Amino acid sequence: MSQETINLIYAIAGLIAAAGGLWAAHRSAAAAHQTFNDSNVTLRYLCLSTMIEPEVNFYPESNRIGFFAGSAPGGDREQRFLEGFVPLNASVDYWAGEKSNGEPER
Repeated sequence: MSQETINLIYAIAGLIAAAGGLWAAHRSAAAAHQTFNDSNVTLRYLCLSTMIEPEVNFYPESNRIGFFAGSAPGGDREQRFLEGFVPLNASVDYWAGEKSNGEPER
């Protein structure tokens, strides 16, 4: 196995992972992460996840929210009935599109 390293960008500080290493990303804004292979070798890794639906993610680098329901990211898309990405500052009034009696406007 090559002794080259892979750079993992973890929040603001970079973390260097050596061949055969173990790394865990926790759920929090401070643990936002990306993986970059800037070595000359193929990166092979095993990823285990506890994501279950519904799943909501915050992407701090682009200030967006991603959401999934029916199946988590990486799951069966045929089962997914809701999926989207929106800017964090997107908003709509709670009653927008609703009639005063609770029936949807047509």
